Amino acid sequence: TLSGNIDIGARKAIVLVDGNVTITGNLRLTDNQGFLVILAGGNMSVDPGVGEAVYQDISPTAYANPHLEGIFYAGGTWDTGTVGGAGTDRQLRVDGTVIGMGGVSLRRNTEGVYPAEYFNFRPELTVLLNEVGLRRKTTQEMVAP
Repeated sequence: TLSGNIDIGARKAIVLVDGNVTITGNLRLTDNQGFLVILAGGNMSVDPGVGEAVYQDISPTAYANPHLEGIFYAGGTWDTGTVGGAGTDRQLRVDGTVIGMGGVSLRRNTEGVYPAEYFNFRPELTVLLNEVGLRRKTTQEMVAP
């Protein structure tokens, strides 16, 4: 469980989990500097308490702070979580990439015209994945196979 709000800042982190992951707070990065990848062998779920209680436009042009930033990979399902009633959930904005090999479950239900879940692709995180996570391994294999 990743609990509470975590500010990764300009650091670079790759988290490997052999099991399930639950995210109960915001995960934020410094733009164009910070990097976060969470790779879970099981399911990954977001607590329904993560997000905005006020229903508003959470697009990048209108809302400055995403709730989750990074690359999130689940070997099972990736689930946004829900309180379970019409119009009772918080809005969730994710900047980055979400992958659920067993599916991505968008279960939040909000009021009004704005989306319950908003995903903003951040291509620079994919580029950083190569530089931070894959480049060293590739270089090591080429130098000392």
